[in-house]
Amino acid sequence: MKVFYDIHIHSTLSACGDELQTPNNILNMAMLKKLDMIAITDHNTLKHLPSFAKIIDSYDFLFLFGCEVTVKEGFHVLTYFENLETAMEFDQILEKKNTKEPHDAEKYGKQMIYDEYDMPLQEIDYHLNYPLDITFLELITIVKKLEGIVIPAHIDRRGSGILDKYQNLELFDIDGIEICDTGKKEQLLKENKSLRKIPKVYNSDAHSLDMINERIHYLELEELTFQGFKKYLVDQHE
Repeated sequence: MKVFYDIHIHSTLSACGDELQTPNNILNMAMLKKLDMIAITDHNTLKHLPSFAKIIDSYDFLFLFGCEVTVKEGFHVLTYFENLETAMEFDQILEKKNTKEPHDAEKYGKQMIYDEYDMPLQEIDYHLNYPLDITFLELITIVKKLEGIVIPAHIDRRGSGILDKYQNLELFDIDGIEICDTGKKEQLLKENKSLRKIPKVYNSDAHSLDMINERIHYLELEELTFQGFKKYLVDQHE
């Protein structure tokens, strides 16, 4: 089946996220855009996901429990888990790896958690977007033990993409790669042959409601489940 998706969306818990990126607003926009699979992937935390979990059953699409991790090397990595319990176990691990530097909300924006009614619940006062004290290899090991998915984020970008640090991605036990600017795809594949055999996803990295993908990119999944997505990634490895 064709599954239209956007699995890189930031909420109000990301300082860079718009103040309208509340749980109900995001889920309603995804419904209006007729997406079949979405994920919330805030920076280095999964603490907003319990609010989403309380209302996701009211929507007819697959919700992945995600996070965008900034590893010690400085680049970003998307991680996904099948359920809230595993996601919060991963969050506890990340919490211990955070240096807890003070966050300047006036300069960078608030880091807000909203409840299932879109009412303010908590503001995080330490900066979430600094690199964690965890290497890329350590992250892979942790996520795989939790039976999750590892996808280096926006490899087409300089400064926060894995290609700034590593060129041969076939050396790593990753499940796929993300490209946000599809216009750069052909050039990337031309310059780096190791990318050709790795499954690819194309997300918005949305920080506002209007940025969330339309029904553009799709995957051919056997079933609309986390395991169906995971199997697709395995099958796509050449």
